[in-house]
Amino acid sequence: MAEATKILPFKKQREAKRIADTKTFTLYGGAIRGGKSYWLLLCLLSNCFKYDKSRWLVVRESLPTLRRTILVTFQRLLDDGFQQYVKEFNQQTMTVTFTNGSQIIFLAESFDTDKELNRFRGLEINGAGLDEINELQEATLNKVIERSGSWTGSPNCPIQILATCNPSGGWVKSRIYDKWKDNTLPPTWAYIPAKISDNPHIPKDYVESLKANMPAHEYDVFVNGNWEVDLTGSLFKRTEFNYFDELPIGKAESVLGYVDVADEGSDYLCALWARIYDGKIYITDAIFTQDTIDITCPMVAAKIKELNADYTRIEANNQGSGFIRLLRQSVQEDKVLSIKNTANKHTRILMAYHIIKNKFVYVHPDKQTDEYRAMMQQIYEYRKDGKSKHDDAPDAMAGLANFIQALLPHIFE
Repeated sequence: MAEATKILPFKKQREAKRIADTKTFTLYGGAIRGGKSYWLLLCLLSNCFKYDKSRWLVVRESLPTLRRTILVTFQRLLDDGFQQYVKEFNQQTMTVTFTNGSQIIFLAESFDTDKELNRFRGLEINGAGLDEINELQEATLNKVIERSGSWTGSPNCPIQILATCNPSGGWVKSRIYDKWKDNTLPPTWAYIPAKISDNPHIPKDYVESLKANMPAHEYDVFVNGNWEVDLTGSLFKRTEFNYFDELPIGKAESVLGYVDVADEGSDYLCALWARIYDGKIYITDAIFTQDTIDITCPMVAAKIKELNADYTRIEANNQGSGFIRLLRQSVQEDKVLSIKNTANKHTRILMAYHIIKNKFVYVHPDKQTDEYRAMMQQIYEYRKDGKSKHDDAPDAMAGLANFIQALLPHIFE
């Protein structure tokens, strides 16, 4: 007989589950790193084993986001002991079938390409988990409500819809948070505030880093879980950035690069290189394009050779692994480093805010190439709430900031 798996949720997670078990819809939301996604999956796993042959759905806003976030957390739970209960994990249908016949189906909302939400048609489930519901459409929640309870293969299984979120100013606030605050939520609905302080596993220096690096209003929202802060408008202001006309004379102390590889057809590849002189970081070169990998990989290779870059780090998520393999055929292998990002993209950008705004020096607008100018424009347009149509440039900029900080920490002291 397989050994029973024991995972101990922390106090707030246990409290949230007790409440969720008495409701049809429960939103566990608020600050980042409050253990929300982990809680959502634990609740669904508990339901799977409590109700044989039950069927549950997990939704995120896009397939790349699904793969680098909630699926990573799910794999961690499998590695912690749940793998022994998995009968099959069909990667094509993104369906996990357990030994008792229960299933979890992972689904990307992909609203940009499916505005009628046709992928939900005919879906029969007992309930669902909507991870980062603030990034989803309200119509998706309505569709999930419509489909929940339609699966009759698990007798006596209740309808249960779970959701997580960070504070936002959109429909989630007006439909759920504001009504919770006014005590007018439907009796079968619940909102449970989550704070970073609820999670006992968060290192103290991480919390201190958040306070030191994030913009004050973002810290109030994403760390304190304050829903009342105005999140409209752009995060960065072009007038607050530092620009240069000419580079210092002499050879750079170091040349470092970062590449965010395009995941989907509408994404941009954003490759950036910084030259460092006397502790100052000059963002000198950028490749910013929607061209395919057969074009972009030679472009990146040529730029690495042109600059004689010491190291260039590539995001290995999704299309990145193939990009790295191709790139290492053209340039010195040990100069190309890989990284897999699992943290929330908006959180990564917020964490790098101070460096992007105050430590980087950018090409003067009058001397920028068209690609460089388009890359900067995407950064200027990046919204405080993270709900931007495109975020490849600020994400790459955050990746470069983290890379330089890890390799050359002394220049940030």
